[in-house]
Amino acid sequence: MIGLRFRRDPYVPDERFETLRREFGERFEPIELDPADANPDALTPPHSVLTFHLRDNDPEGPTRKAEARVIAFLRKRLGAIGS
Repeated sequence: MIGLRFRRDPYVPDERFETLRREFGERFEPIELDPADANPDALTPPHSVLTFHLRDNDPEGPTRKAEARVIAFLRKRLGAIGS
């Protein structure tokens, strides 16, 4: 399982990730990003890592790396091939 969040996100408090770590151990892969890495043009505070707050203009940045990790995770688990 992968969890994505921006630190200090009031909708995804620290306690939620701590519970997931405790309950799932190494089966839980947390990806926590600095809010400064969110798309500055989004109209809401950093929350939606893969949608509103994804920084398309920074292909090597943290949000795009998180996106690539999720895609690789799903491809592996779903047996997807190709691009």
